[in-house]
Amino acid sequence: MYCVHDSKTVKELVSNRDKLMNEWTSKITNEELQIQEEMKEHKDILLVDEIDVYRNVPKKLLHFHKWASEHLSFDLLLKTDDDCFIDMQRIMEAIDHSGLKGQSKVWWSQFRKHWQVNSYGKWTDLEYTASEYPTFACGSGYVMSSDLVHWIASNTQILHPYQGEDISMGIWLSAVNPHYVTDHHWQCSHVCHDDMYSLPDNTPQQLHQLWQNKLQCNNPCDCS
Repeated sequence: MYCVHDSKTVKELVSNRDKLMNEWTSKITNEELQIQEEMKEHKDILLVDEIDVYRNVPKKLLHFHKWASEHLSFDLLLKTDDDCFIDMQRIMEAIDHSGLKGQSKVWWSQFRKHWQVNSYGKWTDLEYTASEYPTFACGSGYVMSSDLVHWIASNTQILHPYQGEDISMGIWLSAVNPHYVTDHHWQCSHVCHDDMYSLPDNTPQQLHQLWQNKLQCNNPCDCS
């Protein structure tokens, strides 16, 4: 049984259903055209055969790892989100000085440990039965060695997608006991530091400002 507190708004939504559907369809069509233009110009988007909803993100991640394993030659692979600032210059410099290349089972990031499994809300997980998740990397950015990527790719058909792609990756890789390389320069929250590798949860306007600062004074946080 449900109680509707704002019946006027509900009635307006129902009466305008066709109009709202047309507006939504038009918006989706325009976004698809923009994506096609981006792909044509920059060749920087990979489309995979999954419905684009939050719960399918782990499946999209599996598709990507399989594609990367089959089509690219690499030592290390970086995963991030499109709302994250990524300082590739600092990351590449750190790789050159860290000796990570050539090592096996490397997972380089900042990690969440003893993270409680949610039983309600957006991140509800009723399939993972333990009380806490295995160690997993913050979603703003992490780097994996090629052998881990190939292992994920070779097991895409049997790896179960859990709640969230980062949590799923932590569960999957716990089976092979990766070498966790913890580094605080990978930010887990939206707190800006001039020596950070990544910064999550940015609007497009914030990303533009971060890059303007980076180019102007080599400090993405502030040039004042």
